[in-house]
Amino acid sequence: MKIFIVLVTFLLLVQSPGLFADDWDLEEPQEMPQNSIASGAGIPYGGIGGNLEMKIVSGLRLSAGFGSMLYAGVGWNLGLRYYPIRSSSHFSPRISVYYGTNSVLEKFNLSSGESEHETHTGATIGVGTEVFFGRAKQHGMDFEILYIVDYDSTIDRMLDEISTGDQDSRFKVSVGYRFAL
Repeated sequence: MKIFIVLVTFLLLVQSPGLFADDWDLEEPQEMPQNSIASGAGIPYGGIGGNLEMKIVSGLRLSAGFGSMLYAGVGWNLGLRYYPIRSSSHFSPRISVYYGTNSVLEKFNLSSGESEHETHTGATIGVGTEVFFGRAKQHGMDFEILYIVDYDSTIDRMLDEISTGDQDSRFKVSVGYRFAL
């Protein structure tokens, strides 16, 4: 919950043009970047990795992420990002839908004392923003709050068996640095 409050506070502060007026050219706004690459952490980046965003039509972008899930191998995601507000300013809110690696399950073997990690795929939705800065608006930050809609059925079954109440949240956060092409 604390991460959520910090993220929302940060997003509200970044929206204030007066705070960073020297960095943003507010007199002559430019169109939102068409294509971009990013590195970051979270579901859109395949764990810890990269993301490519390409314009399909005005306001709609294709997103592809590929990265490492650390102990569990390779992670990937394909999705669509819709920008409902045609923004030429520094702040561009969006709605996202992804399919790909969205969770890691750790299985602990009591007899051997070793744990195994498995990646699982499914659908994820999110709301977020890109915040570009500088005169050319080529550098920016990428923030998103995500909800895992579709866990693998194995994870659903295992979460139903857990009685401790220590279930992993379906809400996740992603953060990255984006560069416009």
